Amino acid sequence: MSLYSRKAARLQLNLRKVAVKGGLAIGAAQAANAALQAAFIVILARLLSPADFGLTAMVFPIVFFVTMLQEGGLTSAVIQRETISHRELSSLFWINAAIGLALALLLCAGAPLVATFYHEPRVEGLTMASGGLVLLGALAVQHLALLNRNMHYGRMAFIDVTAAFVGFIVAIAVAAAYHSYWAIWLRGFVTIAMTFVLAWLLSGWTPGRLAPVSQIRDLIGFGGNMTAFSLCNYASRNLDNVLIGKFSGEVSLGLYDRAYRIVTLPLLLINAPLNRIITPVLSRTRDQEERYRNAFLSTLQMGLLVTVPLMSFIAGNSKGVILLLLGPDWIDAAPICAWLSVATLLQLAGNPMGWLYISQGRSRDLMLAGVANSMFICLAFVAGLPWGALGVAKAYAFCAFLSTPLLFWWATRRGPVSLRNLVGAISPFALVAGCCLVVVHLLQRSRPDTGLLFLMELLTASYATMVLTLSVTRTGRSCLAQAWSVAVSGFSMMQMRKRSSYG
Repeated sequence: MSLYSRKAARLQLNLRKVAVKGGLAIGAAQAANAALQAAFIVILARLLSPADFGLTAMVFPIVFFVTMLQEGGLTSAVIQRETISHRELSSLFWINAAIGLALALLLCAGAPLVATFYHEPRVEGLTMASGGLVLLGALAVQHLALLNRNMHYGRMAFIDVTAAFVGFIVAIAVAAAYHSYWAIWLRGFVTIAMTFVLAWLLSGWTPGRLAPVSQIRDLIGFGGNMTAFSLCNYASRNLDNVLIGKFSGEVSLGLYDRAYRIVTLPLLLINAPLNRIITPVLSRTRDQEERYRNAFLSTLQMGLLVTVPLMSFIAGNSKGVILLLLGPDWIDAAPICAWLSVATLLQLAGNPMGWLYISQGRSRDLMLAGVANSMFICLAFVAGLPWGALGVAKAYAFCAFLSTPLLFWWATRRGPVSLRNLVGAISPFALVAGCCLVVVHLLQRSRPDTGLLFLMELLTASYATMVLTLSVTRTGRSCLAQAWSVAVSGFSMMQMRKRSSYG
């Protein structure tokens, strides 16, 4: 074996160990966050009304918009850069800080216009207060990016869980004491404030002098393309809330918003941590085509392995899920939840295409894909609006069904991963989704029970169906074997860490 081959092998082994350890840390953090999110949904649905959720859902699209601008696409620019100096990173920090301050002031100035648009005076105060949230978030962007770049997944997991837990406690306490929609806003603010404090403490980095513009021009250009993509993504993810809030009112928006939060939990639980782990790994192996391809496809399959049966379960038994999590007052959200689950099933395979664009430095391709996809989705929202929130959810699912194959083609035009590679990796899971939906639907019809025990039986049946379905194909069996290998590696690392802590 040549010296280069030995170095490449060691690099691959080290990256695998880091990825597995990072997966354990971030996976545990996301499991805790998902539990907190589920508890938040369940508890606040019984303390607050759909109108309260609708009020905050009117403001959050605006907050998401300015939050996206405050980041400026510079997080991804830092992560994918092979090397970056202290002065270059400091320049990006001060850029983010200036943008954050400007956006916070803009929120305060534009709050009356937001209230006028919705004909709802209460959203003015919420919009103005969100300025502080945006500024704190901007001051933590580069510290979090540096932690991610250096693969400090344990520290990132600690920040995520601690910030989410403190925000959860404060929100529940305020909701129980005052039954006010401000409890929902406070959760986001406290979570970001804690993230800001912990990111500064744990990153071990403080900003310094600015670098010459010539040194960061490529980073700014990359961030500009990422921001353009984020703007398009923002439109496709938030126009539905704006339209429903404007034309159907806060109650319909509250039902739609809670259904959307439920179906996106798997994306937060699985795709978000995978994105943190795999993007730095792919960026470091992009010159090794086979290793890059294998890392991408195996990570994609691991995510689908966990999420497809869960989303199929929610789509097939949305009524039982809504009754269990939100209660009978929210039953009108069940059909909305079912259709949004279908759209999310397609997103589970489509969202990881971003890993290819970012790790390969293809920010322009990502921007163009975002523009086309967002225009398509926004047209679908407008087409479904005459039928209310349910019509918007149906149009969203139909649009995802049509656009996902085109996104696959565009993402794999260049780079080590071909369209044939991608289709071969995900096709078994299309069969899994269909089989799981049929099994859950038939079991639910045969026994119209909505109790927790029966729902757990349905969820178990969905995962069992996945295992059986994957077992009949060679790709599926390979995926199951790989999942078992990763689980064994993770268990071994946990045991070694446990023994070392005692010894």
